Amino acid sequence: MDEAVKNESKVMVKTNNNEILKFKRIGFENGDYYGLKHRTGKIAKMPLEKETITSIREKDRALSTIVTIGMPLLILLSAAIMVEESLSFELGGY
Repeated sequence: MDEAVKNESKVMVKTNNNEILKFKRIGFENGDYYGLKHRTGKIAKMPLEKETITSIREKDRALSTIVTIGMPLLILLSAAIMVEESLSFELGGY
Protein backbone atom coordinates (compact mmCIF):
# COMPACT_ATOMS: atom_id res chain seq x y z
CA MET A 1 0.00 0.00 0.00
CA ASP A 2 2.89 2.34 0.77
CA GLU A 3 4.28 1.78 -2.73
CA ALA A 4 0.96 2.82 -4.32
CA VAL A 5 1.00 6.00 -2.22
CA LYS A 6 4.58 6.76 -3.26
CA ASN A 7 3.98 6.10 -7.00
CA GLU A 8 0.83 8.25 -7.16
CA SER A 9 -0.57 6.09 -9.97
CA LYS A 10 -4.09 4.92 -10.76
CA VAL A 11 -5.02 1.80 -8.80
CA MET A 12 -7.63 -0.92 -8.58
CA VAL A 13 -8.30 -2.19 -5.07
CA LYS A 14 -9.97 -5.55 -4.40
CA THR A 15 -11.65 -5.98 -1.02
CA ASN A 16 -12.43 -9.04 1.13
CA ASN A 17 -15.97 -9.18 -0.26
CA ASN A 18 -14.64 -9.18 -3.89
CA GLU A 19 -15.62 -5.56 -4.47
CA ILE A 20 -13.37 -3.77 -6.97
CA LEU A 21 -12.71 -0.09 -6.34
CA LYS A 22 -10.91 2.19 -8.82
CA PHE A 23 -9.05 5.26 -7.64
CA LYS A 24 -7.12 8.08 -9.27
CA ARG A 25 -4.50 7.39 -6.60
CA ILE A 26 -4.09 6.36 -2.97
CA GLY A 27 -3.08 8.86 -0.32
CA PHE A 28 -1.89 8.71 3.27
CA GLU A 29 -2.73 11.39 5.81
CA ASN A 30 -2.80 11.46 9.62
CA GLY A 31 -2.03 7.72 9.79
CA ASP A 32 -4.96 6.77 7.52
CA TYR A 33 -5.06 5.57 3.92
CA TYR A 34 -7.66 6.91 1.51
CA GLY A 35 -8.52 6.54 -2.17
CA LEU A 36 -8.99 9.63 -4.33
CA LYS A 37 -11.88 9.48 -6.79
CA HIS A 38 -13.48 12.04 -9.14
CA ARG A 39 -17.12 12.67 -8.27
CA THR A 40 -19.20 15.27 -10.14
CA GLY A 41 -16.32 17.62 -10.77
CA LYS A 42 -14.86 17.26 -7.29
CA ILE A 43 -12.26 14.94 -5.83
CA ALA A 44 -13.64 12.72 -3.07
CA LYS A 45 -11.58 10.93 -0.40
CA MET A 46 -12.73 7.41 0.43
CA PRO A 47 -11.21 5.93 3.61
CA LEU A 48 -9.46 2.58 3.14
CA GLU A 49 -8.94 0.01 5.84
CA LYS A 50 -5.83 -2.08 5.31
CA GLU A 51 -7.49 -5.15 6.86
CA THR A 52 -10.30 -5.24 4.26
CA ILE A 53 -8.02 -5.05 1.20
CA THR A 54 -6.93 -8.29 -0.48
CA SER A 55 -4.99 -6.81 -3.41
CA ILE A 56 -3.90 -3.55 -5.02
CA ARG A 57 -3.07 -3.34 -8.71
CA GLU A 58 -1.38 -0.25 -10.11
CA LYS A 59 -1.88 0.87 -13.69
CA ASP A 60 1.07 -0.05 -15.89
CA ARG A 61 1.65 3.20 -17.76
CA ALA A 62 4.18 1.77 -20.23
CA LEU A 63 1.95 -1.12 -21.26
CA SER A 64 -1.07 1.16 -21.45
CA THR A 65 0.78 3.52 -23.81
CA ILE A 66 1.99 0.67 -26.00
CA VAL A 67 -1.51 -0.77 -26.31
CA THR A 68 -3.10 2.63 -26.95
CA ILE A 69 -0.67 3.49 -29.75
CA GLY A 70 0.26 0.01 -30.98
CA MET A 71 -3.18 -1.47 -31.57
CA PRO A 72 -4.42 1.23 -34.00
CA LEU A 73 -1.09 1.11 -35.85
CA LEU A 74 -1.34 -2.66 -36.16
CA ILE A 75 -4.89 -2.39 -37.51
CA LEU A 76 -3.89 0.30 -40.04
CA LEU A 77 -0.89 -1.72 -41.19
CA SER A 78 -3.03 -4.85 -41.63
CA ALA A 79 -5.63 -2.87 -43.60
CA ALA A 80 -2.92 -1.36 -45.82
CA ILE A 81 -1.48 -4.80 -46.58
CA MET A 82 -4.92 -6.19 -47.45
CA VAL A 83 -5.68 -3.23 -49.76
CA GLU A 84 -2.29 -3.55 -51.44
CA GLU A 85 -2.80 -7.28 -52.03
CA SER A 86 -6.29 -6.77 -53.45
CA LEU A 87 -5.05 -4.09 -55.88
CA SER A 88 -1.99 -5.95 -57.14
CA PHE A 89 -2.41 -7.82 -60.43
CA GLU A 90 -0.24 -9.25 -63.17
CA LEU A 91 0.07 -7.57 -66.55
CA GLY A 92 0.19 -10.92 -68.34
CA GLY A 93 3.50 -10.62 -70.18
CA TYR A 94 3.34 -6.97 -71.16
